[in-house]
Amino acid sequence: MIRLSGLMLGKGNDCVHNLNLTVADGEIFCLLCKQGLLRQRLFAVLRGFSLPVRGEVFFSGTPAVTGAAVVAMEPINAADFDTEATLKAHLAFFCRAARLSREAVYEILIKLNVGEEQLEKRLRDSDEETFRKLIMAILLAIPAPNLICNDLIHGEKKAYELEFNQLLAQRRQNGHAILYLTDDIFYALQIADRVSFIKKGRMLPRDPIPALDLEEMDLMRLYNKFLG
Repeated sequence: MIRLSGLMLGKGNDCVHNLNLTVADGEIFCLLCKQGLLRQRLFAVLRGFSLPVRGEVFFSGTPAVTGAAVVAMEPINAADFDTEATLKAHLAFFCRAARLSREAVYEILIKLNVGEEQLEKRLRDSDEETFRKLIMAILLAIPAPNLICNDLIHGEKKAYELEFNQLLAQRRQNGHAILYLTDDIFYALQIADRVSFIKKGRMLPRDPIPALDLEEMDLMRLYNKFLG
């Protein structure tokens, strides 16, 4: 379970006032807010990199062997890593750092259609998507009971999106609580059990919208009302 209680972030236009939200085990919750400073601040607090002005963030569940109660995922840039190392070398390094077995990561890589031949390539000779899949597989192999994501599929190919959606659905089926930050209401409809919006620092509506109800609504009207 993920619980945000009385959370207050920032000042002025880039703020959150008294954010209260609970994501149940086995649920995907999409919190829709514009990309920008506010979402960066919120994601930084959720992953423990900074503290809120007020309030608390709580992650339930027994931490896995890695010591993590939550895994945080956001888009990565391959240029920030050693481009001369092979993908297999990156895999070995991150497995040691996260105390993961390579078998657990390989199981996910297979689902992402990443094979041994691709892992033998140096990062500079590989494509960006394959490296992102590698990092995704490593993070999703961590058996933490909670997951937070910051718009991982924006601008990605449809095949990549569908593969990621299947992995998210598997996490949900395994009883993990998933909080997904995005401004894409159409994507939220695909993956979420419930959704809410942040507008002028407040979560609206107070009672999150079930995805089944969202299907009957005018999504463009909702977007313009809360995010436009």
